[in-house]
Amino acid sequence: MGPGWWRACLATGAVAVLGYFALPGGAQATAYAAFGLVSGLLVVLGSWRAPAGPRRGWRLVAVAQVLWSVADGLEGYHAVQGVEPGVSWADAAYLGGYVTMFAALVVFAVHVHRQADVRAALLDSATLTVGAGLLAWQLLVQPGFTPDREGVLASVVSASYPMVDVALLGAVGVVAAVVPRQVSTTGWYRLLAAAISLLLVTDSAYRVLTLSGSYRTGDLVDAGWLVSYVLVAAAALHPSARRDPSGAPRSAGGERGGARFTRSRLAVLMLALLCAPIALFVQDTVQRDQHSDLAVVVACVLLFGILVVRLGGLFFAAQDDRARLEVQARTDHLTGLANRSWLSESFGRAVVDPDSYPLAVLVVDLDRFKDINDTFGHAVGDSVLVEVGGRVSAAVGPGDLIARTGGDEFAVLAPRTSTVAAAEDLGRRVRAALGEPVAVAGLSLLSEGSVGVAWAPGPGSDAVALLRHADVALHVAKAHPAGVLSYRPDHERGTVERMTLLGELQRALAHGELVLHYQPQVALSTGRTTGVEALLRWQHPTRGLLGPETFLEAAEQTGLITALTRTVLDMAARQARAWCDEGRPLSVSVNLSSRNLRDTTLVDDVRAALSTHGLRPSLLVLEITETSVMNDPERSLRVLTRLRNMGIRLSVDDYGTGYSSLAYLQRLPIAQLKIDKSFVTNLTTRPGDAAIVQSTIELAQRLDLDVVAEGVEDAAVLEQLRAWGCPTAQGYHLGRPTPAHDLAR
Repeated sequence: MGPGWWRACLATGAVAVLGYFALPGGAQATAYAAFGLVSGLLVVLGSWRAPAGPRRGWRLVAVAQVLWSVADGLEGYHAVQGVEPGVSWADAAYLGGYVTMFAALVVFAVHVHRQADVRAALLDSATLTVGAGLLAWQLLVQPGFTPDREGVLASVVSASYPMVDVALLGAVGVVAAVVPRQVSTTGWYRLLAAAISLLLVTDSAYRVLTLSGSYRTGDLVDAGWLVSYVLVAAAALHPSARRDPSGAPRSAGGERGGARFTRSRLAVLMLALLCAPIALFVQDTVQRDQHSDLAVVVACVLLFGILVVRLGGLFFAAQDDRARLEVQARTDHLTGLANRSWLSESFGRAVVDPDSYPLAVLVVDLDRFKDINDTFGHAVGDSVLVEVGGRVSAAVGPGDLIARTGGDEFAVLAPRTSTVAAAEDLGRRVRAALGEPVAVAGLSLLSEGSVGVAWAPGPGSDAVALLRHADVALHVAKAHPAGVLSYRPDHERGTVERMTLLGELQRALAHGELVLHYQPQVALSTGRTTGVEALLRWQHPTRGLLGPETFLEAAEQTGLITALTRTVLDMAARQARAWCDEGRPLSVSVNLSSRNLRDTTLVDDVRAALSTHGLRPSLLVLEITETSVMNDPERSLRVLTRLRNMGIRLSVDDYGTGYSSLAYLQRLPIAQLKIDKSFVTNLTTRPGDAAIVQSTIELAQRLDLDVVAEGVEDAAVLEQLRAWGCPTAQGYHLGRPTPAHDLAR
């Protein structure tokens, strides 16, 4: 149904209500019953596409409408027959409709929020119901309650109507107390609350008119019941009734929506509590009865009891909230493990407790986790962290504390670890648990990690020193094949040097201390230099010229390699452009690491270097190793294809030393193979090396690939390569790496 149906229902209902009063008496009874049936049918149709929980509530509303329609029909039949049966089946249908409507409102409330919210709201609703019920008893029920004249059953049934109206008012209060503001201000709730409020007012007016003997069928009071039918149907047809209210945000603190005391809610409850003294005042001054009615006494006791239970619930809820907030403050929100704060507290207690010794501390860091985040997004990364947290928990002992200390780093506090060997064994178990691939979102991701171990008693057994020692051991373990190491004092020197080196390297990037040397690549058929390989050097202010072996590994581990590669690309493109301007176009080869191939910014960095210096893409050659490609063949293929489509030439460096796959060699969009110098240098003295070099040249020719032989150190090797038809060579015999100005000379 469209969004305008509820408005059409209101407009049609208003016309029908006016038409009702124009009908003769007999027709009015039939029309009355038709109102309820049509309303019930519209409720069913309107809620057809409502969410499952609210749909059950709307079906109960439809049943209530039908029951009231049946009762209206019976009442109309009795009126036409001129019969006044007293208590009849019509009363059973009316009261059954009230009970069903009450159940529907409770279903709405329960669906929106958790049980604790509903429980608190029910107590507040009970306060409102008892207070309003007491006034209804005093003003509406007691004056006409004459069981000695009408009979007990007739009096009880007659008195039930105002009381069930009050109960419905209380049920509306439950929904109002429980639903979030986003729901309580929506159309369906407002229309339904207006219908029930109108029902209460109309029933009260009917009771007053009946007691005075002035009610007649067709009086204006009938409009109240008819309009309530229309409002209920419009509520079910409203578009907001087809949205799931349970997804609305809940309020923070306490028992959330159901337990909070807002200003308006507190005002209503205070008025409800004042009903008891108001009832006593009416009894003593208006009704002139100095003896308290039993109903007043019972109502006062109930109100007091409900208030005690409610305040007790608030007290215990506050205690629970405090405990929950304390746990939240000490818990990692993602993994549910302890956080750094909880670890610090536990650490502080453990280092001063003799029963905790010997004490082991493990720091666990995931390898290449940044690549997972950059490649697949933080949602996948978070799922990996959750899985890793569970695996670490399963690998340690029951008395050990596991904490996520930030990012992809975890820590384990293991008291009463007998020996250093036992602590290392625990570290190996943790690392082994991380070795299995993690299945996330249809992906199989490797989550290997490194572990640093510190043990007490030992050098520096306070909490700060132990954690620092474990961190130092972790950094050393990252470069160790075992991946698990215990702290030793001599690790400090290497770590300090490494951190100092990285700091200096960052400064070198900022101050232009990095330079490129170029080694020529010579065409063997002509003897002319056709290209160069760009090799990175660091002109250190105090240590002199440093080769890449002194700093590249550290840069690779910390992610600084991205900034280094960006700098090298820029310098190489600038120099290649300068040679072009001098009339000597040379291709420039730049080496990429495996981390570069996993870097999401690589393609953009290459494009930026070419664009900034106006260099033709064909003059840039990017060299990759077999190992870097095979670490993640599918991702490497995607990146390399994008580079090839830009016009970049791709070369496989150190060919023959890795675990190459001819199948992938055919798939990769490469233009060149560089035979590793370990085969080239000794090919004249080692038949095996000669066979590898010759077969590689022949393979490249068949695959239409260029070949560069590295490591040409003497004339004999050069002549053999020329005899085999190798197109290009590189090595000290042809030229050493040198600055650009020396290369030109």
